[in-house]
Amino acid sequence: MRRRWFALVAVAASATACTSQDMRPSSTDSTVVPASSTVVTLGTQTSVLAGSSDSPGTSLTPGPGGLVVVDGGLLPRAVVDAITRRGGELVDSSVWDARFETYGLPHVVGDGVMLVEASLDATRDVNGWQRVDQLQWLLEDASQHGASALLDQAAAAAGVSGLAVVETTELVDGAECTKRVYTDSASASAFPTVWTLQGCAFPNLPGMYSLGIGREGGFVGTEAPTVEPSVGQVANTLGGTVDEVHVAFGHPEATGSVTTLRITAHVSFDGDVASAVAAVAGGPLAGWQQVPGDASVMLSGTGGANWVISDGTARFSFDGRLQS
Repeated sequence: MRRRWFALVAVAASATACTSQDMRPSSTDSTVVPASSTVVTLGTQTSVLAGSSDSPGTSLTPGPGGLVVVDGGLLPRAVVDAITRRGGELVDSSVWDARFETYGLPHVVGDGVMLVEASLDATRDVNGWQRVDQLQWLLEDASQHGASALLDQAAAAAGVSGLAVVETTELVDGAECTKRVYTDSASASAFPTVWTLQGCAFPNLPGMYSLGIGREGGFVGTEAPTVEPSVGQVANTLGGTVDEVHVAFGHPEATGSVTTLRITAHVSFDGDVASAVAAVAGGPLAGWQQVPGDASVMLSGTGGANWVISDGTARFSFDGRLQS
């Protein structure tokens, strides 16, 4: 997978060395509601074989997938402070969903559940799109069943419980992390869907976990992911195609940075720089400041959004924050 899930875990784990928190009393066991709307309780051993709707190489269905429902609660203040003090963001999943489409990825829901990492990487191929989608949350779950049970429920929500799985474990700054990779080896697709689930427990903070859900595969008959309104508008204006889109939300990569969200997109078209700039400046990028460069022109918008137009290529970039 392309995102470094362990980076955020290390930040959270560093806060646990100086704090502890009693476990909240459990009101109900954690449950998962798979896409079939069947409720699975933690105390039940369940195996869900991937159905036809889960088969790789097919089109993607808009909207979130199954729900992993946890008995949540507020995250420890030391963890929240450790993330925000270093420029990070913790947001409700709805903030990401309002801007980006994750096409059937399960979501974790419950009081105090915070999305801390997310990414979308898509590249056009002859049959459709190669995509990698990932979401990661920090959460409290007082059910006392542990990270393995959360992973079981995430697998049921993704419809992959019956697939071949490879499991690995790792200690990350004191956090106990388990990663499971599920692959449909029987698929006839040249690009079978691979699901990666990662759960981490923090021994010094009983009841706090991170849970990550990722999916990678080839999907036919799908449109270019919508990551920024001007991308499709520029492609239509130039008579071109969107070839790549990449979105990454997570902890700032550089010390002192407050950038938590990066978006890039690549549009190809037939035409020269001058004609392309005139077309977009008179259309979707009207009012954007033009900065001529070497064989290219940069058009700068507001809030950190930029387009660079060169012969046959238009590239969009944005560096900023998801919410704050």
